[in-house]
Parts: sequence; structure tokens; C-alpha cells
Amino acid sequence: MSINRYAARSAAFAAAYLVVAWAAAGPLSMSPIMLPAVAVAALWLIAQSHYGRYRLDVIMLGTAAAVAATLNGAGLLLSLTYAVVATIPAVLFVMMMNRMLPGYWLGHGDRFRSRGTVLSRFAGASALAAVAGVVLQKVVDPEALTAAGAVGVAVRDTALIMLVVWVSRQYRLAKQPRRGPLSVVR
Repeated sequence: MSINRYAARSAAFAAAYLVVAWAAAGPLSMSPIMLPAVAVAALWLIAQSHYGRYRLDVIMLGTAAAVAATLNGAGLLLSLTYAVVATIPAVLFVMMMNRMLPGYWLGHGDRFRSRGTVLSRFAGASALAAVAGVVLQKVVDPEALTAAGAVGVAVRDTALIMLVVWVSRQYRLAKQPRRGPLSVVR
């Protein structure tokens, strides 16, 4: 993979994250159907994980989160705080996925893993990222969520992370040509 393709994909993910984060905190803040930016951030980092340049994507994610907070009227310090709150759950998700399901995004090892194992590990990584996001939100703004609201946000974010990443992975794998015993080049 070339550095140009990597940079173009990172810029596209940064733009998508910026739009979702801005809309989630601004015009769609009262919408129950809004897509949390944590799902887009998790997709971004897991999709770019095979390039091996995590630090560049994490820097771009943090910058996009700070810009989105600034566009919604936050000051410099609050924007940097939101950048940390947005970045840590996505990084945690990718670290857990790479540890528990190495090669998942690329489809490596799918035929050797049982569906139950994949689902439980995927749900665990998603839930850990969602709970980390809720805990960080409660640390930054203790009065933002009640206990029941925090549980609801954690469940919603877990489901959306799983849905967004799984649908994107299925689409990505469906686009690739199938490899089998007859497709071996001799």
C-alpha cells in the first residue's frame, strides 16, 4: 500500500469523523438516531490498522475531534479535553481487537475461528471502548449523565461500534475476489 493511498484514506476518515462529531454535538444533539462519533473513530482506526501507522491516525483523530469541538463553540482547553475523550476509546478498541482477533479487519483466520468466539471477543472490545468513553465523559462532565443514562449510552455505543465495524468489514470483504484452491497462481 502506498503512502498516498494511506493519506487519502486518513483524510477521508478525518472528514467523515469531523462531520459526524460536529453534527452529533450540534444540529443532531437531540436526535435519538444520531451516530456517535466513537463508532466512526473505531472504524477509522481498525480500517487503517494494517498500514501500521497508528500514531498518525491517532493524531489526525485527536485533531479532528478538537476541531469539531471548536466548531461547536468550545474553547481551547475544552477542545483538547474532548479530543482526549474521543481518542482513547477508539485506540482501546483497536488495541483489544488486534490482541483478541488479530487480522479480523482483513479477514485473516476467519475459517479457523468459531463464530461464537469472534462475536464474544468483538462484543467485548466494543463494550470496553463504549464503557471507557462513558467513564471519560463522566470524568469530564460529572453532571452530564445519570447512572441509567450512562448505561443506555454504553449499550447504544457498543451496538453502534459493532454494527458500523461489522457492516463495513462485510462490505470490504464482499468487494474482494474470493480466494480458494482453484485461484492459486502456478
